[in-house]
Amino acid sequence: MAMDMRSLAQSLLLYRLTGSVALLGLMGLVNAIPGILLPLVGGVIADRVPKKKIVILGQVGSMMTSLIIAVALTFGFLSSERAGSWWILMLASVVNFASSGLSGPARHAIIAELFGTDQVMNAISLRSTGYNIVHLGAPALAGLMIDVLDFELVFYVTSGLGVGATILAALLPMTPKGEGRGGSVLAQFKDGLKYIRSEVSLLFVLVYALTAAILATPGSRLLPVFVDDILKVGAGGMGMLLSATAIGALISSLAIASLPNRRRGALLLGASSVLGLVFVFFAFSTSYHLSLFLMAMVGLARTARTNLSNTLLQSYTAPNYRGRVMSLYSMEDGVTSLGGFIAAMIAGGVSFNIAGVSVQWAGVGVQWAVGGFAMVLVVLPIFTAIFLPRIRKLE
Repeated sequence: MAMDMRSLAQSLLLYRLTGSVALLGLMGLVNAIPGILLPLVGGVIADRVPKKKIVILGQVGSMMTSLIIAVALTFGFLSSERAGSWWILMLASVVNFASSGLSGPARHAIIAELFGTDQVMNAISLRSTGYNIVHLGAPALAGLMIDVLDFELVFYVTSGLGVGATILAALLPMTPKGEGRGGSVLAQFKDGLKYIRSEVSLLFVLVYALTAAILATPGSRLLPVFVDDILKVGAGGMGMLLSATAIGALISSLAIASLPNRRRGALLLGASSVLGLVFVFFAFSTSYHLSLFLMAMVGLARTARTNLSNTLLQSYTAPNYRGRVMSLYSMEDGVTSLGGFIAAMIAGGVSFNIAGVSVQWAGVGVQWAVGGFAMVLVVLPIFTAIFLPRIRKLE
């Protein structure tokens, strides 16, 4: 719930403070650095120490950054009257991504330890179901808070929710330290890469999952521009759009939880293609009600894609390598931030001067940027099914 509310408030606050699509992209770029690099370290740590401890530390880091933003808003350090104060929001976002990057592999890998590989798809899907029940109301609540009161209340609430989440994480059973405790962090990481290269199916699923995530990024990361400039529905409308994704995601999670362990590779490719097609229609929609329906379909297809990717990776990975494999999967947040930066530059354009050489790009607009990425996502699964049948045949 804290993540949902913060995600909406943070991106919309940055856009309201600056009115800049480019700075939305810059936030994606600076988040990409810890989001890509730190999960690699987090994966090694997850195979060396109990994963519960890492999850708790990551939760504390996220809670503290929300509190910093809230206090900065209360005392006026972060406001439209203070030119350039958006750097506080940017820095807090980087620290939050660093916490998530270090704890993400443990957060994923602990599931199989708690439930066993035979039940991992059910466990992942049911966890997703719980999340999406909350997702039905959390973004809409955040949007209402912003419209009626202001942004700072959202960040105080997310800080309080972070405290509650930390307490609940402390109640999880302690899992074993794992078998990857010997040697340096670098040696353990190299050993993990060697393992992944030897397991071709894992390598293909990882590369495919990260590529599909980048292509699906712009529709989510550039949503503040759609709600303020195209659909003109404000923070409340943005909250409703995000809550609509939860309806489709909830249906998807329950459906996947009930499926047998068969043809999961083919289902992954199908869900990705549907996600791309829906984002194509969303990109060019000017109707709020049509966009609500399309976002519900986004939730359905995106949840199927992420749950199936996660399940395949955990099911086909040896237990003593699970943290390191999931560290690469946890890079998804980082690479999607990088994809958001690229999409923002394509949409809003860039202008700079290096050694007397002026470079200017007017941009294609957010609709064509989102639509273009989505069109590639439609055809990617088709080419994958033809040229990498190993993924399609995964059970």
